[in-house]
Amino acid sequence: MKKAFSLLELTIALVIFSIIFMLIAKPLREFYLLHLKSLEQNEVILKLNQTLLNLENILLKCVNLEFTSRNFSCFLKDDESIFVLENGKLKLVNSMLVLKNNMGFYSPKSNFSYFLQNKMDLFKDRGGSFYVLKDGKVELLNPENLQSEGIFYPLKAKIEFKFEDNALKFTLKPKIFNENLKQEALLLDFVRDFKLREQNGVLWIKICVQKTYFSHCLEKMVSL
Repeated sequence: MKKAFSLLELTIALVIFSIIFMLIAKPLREFYLLHLKSLEQNEVILKLNQTLLNLENILLKCVNLEFTSRNFSCFLKDDESIFVLENGKLKLVNSMLVLKNNMGFYSPKSNFSYFLQNKMDLFKDRGGSFYVLKDGKVELLNPENLQSEGIFYPLKAKIEFKFEDNALKFTLKPKIFNENLKQEALLLDFVRDFKLREQNGVLWIKICVQKTYFSHCLEKMVSL
């Protein structure tokens, strides 16, 4: 009798515990999912904003921009630097600082060699030639064999963006017209949609991101 009573008590206790667990488990699960959604929402919005800002900064440095609704490419110019070629000598006119001997910064003013050396070190490019924009055209210059005179805007690289495999990717080409030294990277993943459209001299960029618990779209306007 005592055994039977103990077994009955145990059964009742298990039933009560199961009911309590079921009552608690549902709100706990909902709270956990809500927390995940909140974290994912913050992450998505932050990444979208940062990506659009990055694209805007890149587009503001673009020349000879070409784009479709899904991708774009352009040449990145160095806005801080201008080359002036006089009497066969190339002078650099800018206000940028260059690290010298790993000890301090140096303003090269009209000294072109530091600029070229920095570029060669940055991209591990030992060729010595570089691309510039002159009168709206891209030209390859060799400091040892300069033929014409005028004002040149140095180009850092060609950059190409494309939307594929639910990701926004880019390729950086320091050599501009060939594949040597090119670098490829992922800018943003989990991209559901990416669109470019031009309207009244303004480029609209729209990016949509789809994750497990949250999806969102943001659009930004960039003046061309």
